[in-house]
Amino acid sequence: MGTKSAFNRITLWASFLFVVILGFSRLSYGMFLPGIQRVIGGSYGQLGMLGTVNFIGYLVGTLCLPPLLSRFPDRKHVINRITCLLLGLTLIGSAFSDHFTGLGLWRFAIGLLSAFATVLVLSIAMDAVRPAERGAASGLIWLGGSAGILVTGLFAPFTIDPSHLLGWRYAWVIMGVFGVIAAFGFEFVTRKREAEKMPSQTESKSRDKENNNVYRLLLSPKRLLFLIASYFFLRMGIYHLFHVFDSLSG
Repeated sequence: MGTKSAFNRITLWASFLFVVILGFSRLSYGMFLPGIQRVIGGSYGQLGMLGTVNFIGYLVGTLCLPPLLSRFPDRKHVINRITCLLLGLTLIGSAFSDHFTGLGLWRFAIGLLSAFATVLVLSIAMDAVRPAERGAASGLIWLGGSAGILVTGLFAPFTIDPSHLLGWRYAWVIMGVFGVIAAFGFEFVTRKREAEKMPSQTESKSRDKENNNVYRLLLSPKRLLFLIASYFFLRMGIYHLFHVFDSLSG
């Protein structure tokens, strides 16, 4: 049972991580498109498709995480530690992309890792907070995602300027380094709470049942399947919008 208030070191570092998980890793891409196109080429339609690739990675990660946690129920902190560190490193790696295909692979990996990190960081942070204050704590953490979008917007003029061809590379490297620092900070403040009891056989069966319920919730036509499909087609619509824009500009 959590004992900390909504505003504490754990939620603060979790908010810093959400700057990377949401703002930097997922939503910065669209603002950097002009600079990316000048360097690696490709049409706006092709580069816009990489936004969908990022979403597919996020969807795959969301679907894979429940069985992974069910298989390793006592390794949540370890999985989060590796995921957050790799997320920062993949952002740095994507800054060195020279080809459309390579950038697509980086975007897929970033989406996959950000899906893992979103759930794990929230879960670990909420475990430390008193139940009555978890709503406020969650809001503070998601506020970090908004801050990430704001910071990305401040980077945008530098990356779009034709005189700074490498601006988007520098921005992603800086973002990745910040992500690595945030991952180490979150690990430092949560290490004391990492010692957890091994789940009993009854608890493991309960988790398996909960995971099955999650898949029913996600894939049931009467529940969230329509919402998931709507978001997928939204991403495809954005891709086609880029394609139309590319045709008009050509």
